[in-house]
Amino acid sequence: LDRAFDSIDLDGNDLIDEGEIQQLLESVYVATYGKQIEEKKKAFFSNFRNSTADPMGLSREQFTEKLMVLQQELKGGSKRAGFGPQVARGLADTLGLDTFCENELERAFESIDLDDNDLIDEEEIKMLLESVYVATYGQEIEKERQEFFSGFNRGSALGQAGLSREQFAEKLTALQQELEGGSEGSIVAEVRTEADAQRMIDRFSPLLQAALDQVFESLSGDGGKTLTEAEVSEFLIKTNGELGRGGTSLHTAAVFKKKAQALKPVVLTRQDWYGVFARELGEGKWWQVVYDLEVSGANLRAQLEGSQHYQGWLDYMYFDSQQLVCTGVQEALTTAELSRIYDDGDTLPNEWYPSDHLPVAALFSW
Repeated sequence: LDRAFDSIDLDGNDLIDEGEIQQLLESVYVATYGKQIEEKKKAFFSNFRNSTADPMGLSREQFTEKLMVLQQELKGGSKRAGFGPQVARGLADTLGLDTFCENELERAFESIDLDDNDLIDEEEIKMLLESVYVATYGQEIEKERQEFFSGFNRGSALGQAGLSREQFAEKLTALQQELEGGSEGSIVAEVRTEADAQRMIDRFSPLLQAALDQVFESLSGDGGKTLTEAEVSEFLIKTNGELGRGGTSLHTAAVFKKKAQALKPVVLTRQDWYGVFARELGEGKWWQVVYDLEVSGANLRAQLEGSQHYQGWLDYMYFDSQQLVCTGVQEALTTAELSRIYDDGDTLPNEWYPSDHLPVAALFSW
């Protein structure tokens, strides 16, 4: 893990910033598609492996000939350069080819002929194709880059504009978990795979599973077999007040999208339903799950005789008392709200407070 960190920390500042992750991911995509890049490179030089071709590379005329075939491929013509539509479009965009006029073709040649020997050799084409693949899959790379930094609060843990060694190691541990098809042991730190979700489901208490079944069956219009998108929407509006809000909305939408892409019936099975809540629990949303199920008709807490509400102080503000003075602290709840919880038995979240997390806020002077 230390060697991995040091190999990516190019500026040696002991932080992995977004630019360094971008470079890593670009090299990963180049390596992942290395075989394809090699095939495309060979395709670029095909038909020129004869006695008239310079063994050192393609001349301007040969390069132009190849690009004119590329233009035909983009237009859907009968001649094919052997790149495929996605890479062909990437090549044209990278080389700045719009009309394929003489000036554009000249500029394209000169931009690739890095050693100025008036020939395009295989190494220069390979470098071109690598940049094309990075550009072609740029959206995916950007998504992966954002995912790499997800889960770390940029306002605090990432205030120094990068991942520390500890945070980087945490991310790589999650990567190991994904490569192995899920985490082992009694604790699932992060639900990333179907195997992780199943491990979380296996840990459901009988009371929780009964509540999930109760709500599922109350929503289902086919006798408890599946939930349609409309039935899930009814649940989401009841629990979140609107569609598109909250983790359950994101997780159910992901299931529906995956099934639609696989040309399967776009419904939620009971196992899918369990998986949605396994992911919610994996994100630490224990009381959110309780609230969602109870507002939908289940009665979890009434069955726990003598139990008390969970409360814990999880977040702290640390400050340098030599540099700052704490001049005030904001109370998380008013006296009336505290009374409703401790005297009347109310819990969070509820209709007057939408979260089971309370903010820690303070005023400092210096």
